[in-house]
Amino acid sequence: MREVQRCAVTLPAEGGSHAPQRIVVVHWTPDLAGGQPVYTDVDAVLRVAIDSAHGTARLLAAQPGSQAHCLQAVPLP
Repeated sequence: MREVQRCAVTLPAEGGSHAPQRIVVVHWTPDLAGGQPVYTDVDAVLRVAIDSAHGTARLLAAQPGSQAHCLQAVPLP
């Protein structure tokens, strides 16, 4: 089965702020993390492992001070 090439990942706003959530488009890479495909944004700053069966993404190598979240991931055409 061919992997989804692009997904939209919803990132929460900083805790305590009233800022809106951000949506980032990530693209498939040939890498795997825990058996799940790894996706990255255009600048390769955001790296996530996506579980397409559950529609979730997990941050990889999160920046200091950030918390690992269970993020929503939606496949894009």
